[in-house]
Amino acid sequence: MYWISFAFLILTGSALSWQDFRTRLLSLWLVIAFGIANTLLYLSRHTGNELLENIIFCSCYLLFSYLVLLLYFYIKTRRVEKIIDTRIGLGDVIIFAAIGFCLQPDHMIFFFTATMLVALAASPFLLQKQKGIPLAGIVILNYIAYLIYMNAAN
Repeated sequence: MYWISFAFLILTGSALSWQDFRTRLLSLWLVIAFGIANTLLYLSRHTGNELLENIIFCSCYLLFSYLVLLLYFYIKTRRVEKIIDTRIGLGDVIIFAAIGFCLQPDHMIFFFTATMLVALAASPFLLQKQKGIPLAGIVILNYIAYLIYMNAAN
């Protein structure tokens, strides 16, 4: 079951990355399939209680990050802005949740920080060719590399 979920995750993740780099839009069905494959992959090696703990921690982390962004843009513009779908896409947020729910808290913080640094480093090259950064595509490619590394280490 593990390898079937892993293969399906790589397939859906690759398709989502390609979509994000190509069109800057994500298919809802592929996002749902990616989330299901990721959850099945996690549950094949961990318990449901661990998944629940990860979901609670990740939800708190994402909410805190959202509030910090909201405060940042309020200080910057002196008005409350709609951040989702103007500054960051809803697909990006859903992908962050789908990945974060299946990572241990310490791994999640390290992974998201490293991924943001990769996206920041890649942004000068990506912004020359297109408008905006395909954040979901970068996050998914980093997550696939992370999973491959973790499988090789075990």
